[in-house]
Amino acid sequence: MSIIILTSEDIAALKSLAFYANEHLVDLSTLKAMCDGTVKPVGDSFEHVRELSSGLRAVFSLEEQPAGVMQHLSVSHKVRSRVVQPPVVELIMNELGMGNDLHDCFNVWVEEGWPAINILRMRA
Repeated sequence: MSIIILTSEDIAALKSLAFYANEHLVDLSTLKAMCDGTVKPVGDSFEHVRELSSGLRAVFSLEEQPAGVMQHLSVSHKVRSRVVQPPVVELIMNELGMGNDLHDCFNVWVEEGWPAINILRMRA
C-alpha cells in the first residue's frame, strides 16, 4: 500500500474542477444522451477531469438526476490494478466541497473495467 498525499497543486486543481462543475450543470437530457452513447461522458471532457500528482484521476460533475441535483465523483488510479482506498476518496471529496464521509453519500459503487470509485451525493 502506498501513501497518497495531495500537494498544493493537486488541491488547486481540485478547487478549479469544483468551480467548473458548479458552473456547468449536466442537465437530465444531456445525461440521458450520455447513457445512450450519443454524447461523450464527462470523463472524456478535459474540463471535468484532473490528473493528480499521485497518479490519481478525478472526474467531477454536477448532474440533474431524477432525485435532484447530484455531485458525481469518480476516482481512479493510472495503474489499472490499483483500487483507490476510501480514505483517499474522502480527501478528494473534501477538497471538492462534498464533505468527507462516504456514509453521507446517496450511492457509492466500484466501476467495472478500469476500477474507479464512483460517488453520487445530493448537492447541499
